[in-house]
Amino acid sequence: MKIEEIVRKIQPINKEWIEKARERTAQLAIPPRALGRLHEIAERLCGISGTLTPEVTRRAILVMAGDYGVAAEGVSAFPQEVTGEMVKNFLRGGAGINALERWVGANVIVVDMGIIPDVDDSSVEGNGCFRLCKVGRGTANLAQGHAMTHE
Repeated sequence: MKIEEIVRKIQPINKEWIEKARERTAQLAIPPRALGRLHEIAERLCGISGTLTPEVTRRAILVMAGDYGVAAEGVSAFPQEVTGEMVKNFLRGGAGINALERWVGANVIVVDMGIIPDVDDSSVEGNGCFRLCKVGRGTANLAQGHAMTHE
């Protein structure tokens, strides 16, 4: 399917279905809006799909990876040197998030937002999905100044 075909199929959100979904979530035996934005997301999904029981057949777990300069202050559970290996482990399917992935039938997508090392995902055995969106190689130490520039 071409992008033009996809765009042509996009319709305005159905506000009636959003209201029906709000009425439905208000009946649930939990405190109002206890799930935070998840209520809003679910209601919008109802408005998009035009039903109170939308099917979500494709699931994904995004792991946004980055190295943070403040780790030099001893605030992290792990040293920055392990971040690249952790990313490779996510891609191999050997981390805790991968157990959740298998349990809910999702795909783990690992996004390099700014880890220090370069990860060659082609050298990692497994079927993990990797996206390189590196803003920089880690951040500066926010205990010493700005972690990042506005740019």
